[in-house]
Amino acid sequence: VVPGDSDKLLFYFEGGGACWELDGHVVESCTKDLLGAVQDSGYGLGVQDMADPRNPFRNYTVVEPLYCSGDAFVGNTTEMWKKGAEPQVGYVNTRAALDWAKANVAPELSSLVISGYSAGALGTMAWASKIFDTLPFKEGAVLADSYAGVFPPFTEGPIFKMFGACSTDLLSDPELQGLCNAGDIRMRQVYEQAMKSNPDVPFGNIQSKYDGVQIWFYESVAKSNDMDDHANLPSKDFYVTTVELFERYERAYPNFAVFFVNSGKHCYTQDPDFFTATAASSEAGRAEFVPLYEWVGKFVRGQATKSICHGALANSTAGLAASGEFC
Repeated sequence: VVPGDSDKLLFYFEGGGACWELDGHVVESCTKDLLGAVQDSGYGLGVQDMADPRNPFRNYTVVEPLYCSGDAFVGNTTEMWKKGAEPQVGYVNTRAALDWAKANVAPELSSLVISGYSAGALGTMAWASKIFDTLPFKEGAVLADSYAGVFPPFTEGPIFKMFGACSTDLLSDPELQGLCNAGDIRMRQVYEQAMKSNPDVPFGNIQSKYDGVQIWFYESVAKSNDMDDHANLPSKDFYVTTVELFERYERAYPNFAVFFVNSGKHCYTQDPDFFTATAASSEAGRAEFVPLYEWVGKFVRGQATKSICHGALANSTAGLAASGEFC
């Protein structure tokens, strides 16, 4: 917990990879100890740099469940892998943090922002509805940093179910609960339900066009499921897929926006680049481009519902053939 104004809360999910099993293949690419979780917290940097006057969250209380379970904060099980018992209890940890927040922040928040980076972006999507239902607020916002939720076909549902997420209370919608029980749920469906249930709340993503970490995890999930046709995802194909996903959100939900960065960088909100990135670059940009931190500051106040992207406008086919940046 980072103390701040009791009526302003940033509920923040850190990154730390993922550990999962598909088709008998165990992949352990996650933070697995408390020290690593503390080191990954982003404390004092980006949105938690309370000394920087540019930080739109400098007066906020920050509640951050630490992450060393490899389950995108939805786990409620113990895996029995070759090395022995592996608890995946990210749901339990987050529930404890949320209960603490309920007991210690103002009875009604003037501002409630739910955000997270990398695996924490998935946690943000999964927990947004539950947090909004738990904490009364006047103004809210959701900001997922650097994980769009692009997965190989038919892999999300089995992983979500393996984590034990279907046995939690995260899915209040009966249709989503049924999909989860059947192993057919997709993260975008959970995210869309949150947008639909909170039409006056802005939802947004921060996304590098060619994020190498997201591509690596996509390919790793594919390989763990023996999906050779998805084991090599070109960066442009990844970008086009994320564009199509975000366009889906924008068409259905006017409260959604995305800030694209012409970069391969992974994550901004826990990094000094939060203050230097623009749509044109993850590094210090030219003055004519809107800085990321400035867009975020307006976004969380409901004043920046327009998506940001730098490049020539093109459809998916033309974009794949283009030699330069496109949107």
